[in-house]
Amino acid sequence: MTSDLPELPKVSALDGDTFESVVLAYFVYETCPRRNVEWSVSQRHLLARFNRSGQRRMSGYFSKAIEKGFVKKIKKSRGALPDVFKRGDFFSHRSHQGDLCKRLSNSLYAKPRGLLHDWPYPTAWGHGCMPPGAILCLATLRRHGRPMLREAMRSYLEALVATASFDRHIKELVNKGLIQLDGVSVSLAPDWETTMLRCLEENPACNERKRKGDMRRRQESEQNRRRVTRGIMTDAECHELRTLPCIRKGCRKKATQKEHFPPQRYLEHFDDRHNSYLVWAICREHNRETSEFIKTLGPIGINPIPPFRIVGDTDPFLLYRLVSNHWYGKFYEAFLAGDRQAAQQAIRITLSYWLAIKDLPRPTHRDTPLSPQMQHIAERGRRYSTWKSQLS
Repeated sequence: MTSDLPELPKVSALDGDTFESVVLAYFVYETCPRRNVEWSVSQRHLLARFNRSGQRRMSGYFSKAIEKGFVKKIKKSRGALPDVFKRGDFFSHRSHQGDLCKRLSNSLYAKPRGLLHDWPYPTAWGHGCMPPGAILCLATLRRHGRPMLREAMRSYLEALVATASFDRHIKELVNKGLIQLDGVSVSLAPDWETTMLRCLEENPACNERKRKGDMRRRQESEQNRRRVTRGIMTDAECHELRTLPCIRKGCRKKATQKEHFPPQRYLEHFDDRHNSYLVWAICREHNRETSEFIKTLGPIGINPIPPFRIVGDTDPFLLYRLVSNHWYGKFYEAFLAGDRQAAQQAIRITLSYWLAIKDLPRPTHRDTPLSPQMQHIAERGRRYSTWKSQLS
């Protein structure tokens, strides 16, 4: 009765509820080496695909997939670019459970017979809209194309839908007018598609949530694009910054905080004060060490830089890195010596140059997965370059 349907084997590693199993199987399918060696995906995409609104919950599914070894993150989000994943260590050596997991993922999502690969009602996945088990019941009948014995369907779906839940889902689908019972057989109602569309429109957890979610995600993407264009660090880059070694020479602690140079008190009126060109990775102890000294510094008096021209293809922001690297070292020397005048000079020169270039067009290297802006921040903490050797 179910021989023409794709097999749904029981995978013991999928020990969560139906929705979690469906999501993790999707991760496994998308990272199939035959389809794509690397799977680039953003959480916004997955929230839209499964009509979910909670990014934290979707992060939890990623964490679960990584913990189980189903997928492995090989590149973190870089500005406007998404995370990149590949198959995890669970599949590094052939095993019975690994084979079952791959077969299940193909049965759900592979073309042309996967139960869910062309499921036409993605908004039905919304939490509070339609139970995932009920969706699988409908998808099974849709793929089968004719009535099924109720017990045969129960047995077919038991790898994903608990037996205790199956009867409840069938009853709910009958009450909604989506399926009909004929003795021991189950079949789709003749007008089930029209009824399905009406159900999705009537329940705000379905189409309305998707509409609002898509609008919010577009706004978030646009905000992220503007931030990236201006050079402001994304949330992922801020998190990455705090995992780097402290900038101070000899310090082995992780940089749990951001330090601004020029100091943040002189950047209060700047919209881009969290620009990656203006922040440094530093530990809490060393950040506190200089904060009291900075509070004693008075106005610095900006000296505008006369108009200048950069020869050739030199990136003015690369020159700013060199300037700020040099004068940050001078500032720290002044701090150690208690020389407020020298510290003000270091800030004044650096800030003057930033004011001269900050509105110039940004380099386009954010479009590459290497994220050079984050790379140069990392190098500050990882290397004892010439300027860093001055920080004793």
